[in-house]
Amino acid sequence: MNIKILPELPEEWKNKKPLRSYETRFLYIGLRRFDTIKKTLSSFQYTEKGIVYCEEPSSDITVSRLYSTELAQVSVYSESPRVWIEELSPHERYIYAEV
Repeated sequence: MNIKILPELPEEWKNKKPLRSYETRFLYIGLRRFDTIKKTLSSFQYTEKGIVYCEEPSSDITVSRLYSTELAQVSVYSESPRVWIEELSPHERYIYAEV
């Protein structure tokens, strides 16, 4: 899916509660990351047309080169189009929106 990384949550979502929120740990493996709660592998690819986000289920993984971990609070605001926030700290958050 093509996504945008936004500086702020879109106006139409600011007064809404998230559909769901969960705390997870992202394990960074090469150019992908593993969500320990959702059991998914995801990656971001930067192309001429923008950012492409790919996600695939992966219940069993073997990690050979784990180079970083990150604790995050994920809040999903919409499934279609997909809108979610990943909060890493009180001062660092990323807002993603499907385009």
